Parts: sequence; C-alpha cells; structure tokens
Amino acid sequence: MNTHPSGNEPAALSGMDDVARQVKAISEENDRLFRRLLEGEQHFRRLAKAVWKVQEEERRRLALELHDGIGQTLTALKNYLQQQRARCTDPQMLAGIDAAFALAATALHDTRELSRLLRPPVLDDLGLQAALQWLARIQRERAGLDVTVKWELDVERLDSQLETLVFRAVQEALTNAARHADTASARVSVGERAGNLQVLIEDEGKGFDTTSAFQSGGDGFGLRGLRDRVELFGGRVGIASEIGKGTTVRFVLPLNGTVAGDGKHQ
Repeated sequence: MNTHPSGNEPAALSGMDDVARQVKAISEENDRLFRRLLEGEQHFRRLAKAVWKVQEEERRRLALELHDGIGQTLTALKNYLQQQRARCTDPQMLAGIDAAFALAATALHDTRELSRLLRPPVLDDLGLQAALQWLARIQRERAGLDVTVKWELDVERLDSQLETLVFRAVQEALTNAARHADTASARVSVGERAGNLQVLIEDEGKGFDTTSAFQSGGDGFGLRGLRDRVELFGGRVGIASEIGKGTTVRFVLPLNGTVAGDGKHQ
C-alpha cells in the first residue's frame, strides 16, 4: 500500500488555505458591516429620541404661550366687557356687549382646551395616573367615549419621558377608538409584568383587519406611528382585533433598561 503523499497534496492544501483565508476575510467584512449597521441604528435611535424630545418641548412651550399669553389676553377682554356692561344702559349696546362677551368666553375656553391637549399640565404636575384620568374625562366630554382607567402599579410616578410616551400612546389609541371603533366605552389598564410596564387599551367596538390597516397606504389609524414610538424606546406593541369583536392594544415598555422576556411581540 502506497502511503507516500501524492504530488497533488501541496496544491490541494494551498487551495484549502486560500478558501480559509477568503472565508475569514468575508467573516471579518460581515462583522464590520454588522457593527456599522448597529452603530447606524443606535445613531438613528438617538436622533429620533432627540427629535421626539424637541417636539414635546415645543408642545410645552406652545401650551404655556397659549395659556399665559392668549389666555390672559382673552381673560382681560372678558373683564373689560363685564365692566362696560355694568356701565351701559343702552339695550342695543348691551346686546352687542353680551355677544362679544360670549365670543370671548368661547375663545378662552377653546384656547385653554387646546393648551391642555398640547401638553396637559397635570402630566408634569401630578404624573401619568392623574393625566390618564384627565384624558378619560376629556374623551367622555368631547367624544362621548366612556373610558375607565385601572392603575395597578405600586409607584405613583415614573420617568418623565416614559410617562410622556405612555400618555401619547394611550391618547392615540383612545382617539382611534373614538373615531373608528363605533363603541361607547373603552378600558385602560396600567400594570407591571415581568419587570416591564404593560399598558392595555381595550374596546368592544366593530374591530378591523390589522394586516390591511398596516399594509394600507394610509396611516393605519395611527397604529404605525404608535408602534414606531414605542419601539424607539425599547418597547413592543401588540394589536389584536377582529371584525365585530373589538380591539386590544397592548404595549410593553422597560421600567429599567431593556424589556424583559424573549423579545417577541405579544
């Protein structure tokens, strides 16, 4: 039996070495591209968060300007009209003053409502729980949607950015329910699960096809924006709906660090 190496073995070994070097080079290039992709994603998240924060700060500034600027001017106008009415004896002028006073009162009410919708002071002053109760009252008054809020957290205050994010997400979900669900009531539940903040918004309305909503050319009832905002902060969103069986929107956000669990959408 011939055990001597054949003359082709050095060439074969050399070819295998070339393949190994090419595989190694490809692996290193893939690692480099993956690192660049992660760096790009992290940069995008930082940028998107910064934009979101600027938007909220602008909302707060505009809300204060409406309340302290235009609101105070309209209040002064109302007071002036009241003074003029007390001095006036002409019936026609009184009618004109009363009409102007009613317009000023309406404008003041609308200005204050717009200010609160832009950035409700209760969110900054008292926190998310009180802000959600205020939002429920607003939905009842403006849209006829009876909203109940169930708070199951042991803490009263959360991180300010987290509170703002949850408030905006619930606001979007309730607006969707009021506009599209054809329902008289909705429920909001806030609790903790596996170290995460879990928020549920449920209604028993007419439901919809979630696949079509996300794939349509429109905004998907605002669902896409809601999902993007939650995922931007390391959370995840699950939306369950069937025609005629209502809708449940669930989103989970990390209370500390990243979302605990297997990372799958629920």
